[in-house]
Amino acid sequence: MSLRALASPHGVEVSCAPDGTPVEVALDAGRPQRVMTVRDDWLVQDLWWTDRAIDRHYFELVLDTGRLVVVYRDGPGGTWFAHR
Repeated sequence: MSLRALASPHGVEVSCAPDGTPVEVALDAGRPQRVMTVRDDWLVQDLWWTDRAIDRHYFELVLDTGRLVVVYRDGPGGTWFAHR
């Protein structure tokens, strides 16, 4: 049996509306793509009792190209990442 790593998240640039909702996403250092729809969003807060606390806000987005992408902000006002 062999193990295969899942796709690791990578940093992306995200522009947000005043309420923190993504309005543009630049994937793979490319040109910004407009967000057409936010299909879902959710919070993941775990391990708060340890020194490795997780506090992420995830968004499932439909971009103007039709591409579906999941991005998350790591901590309030933190760095943005996307899953491949």
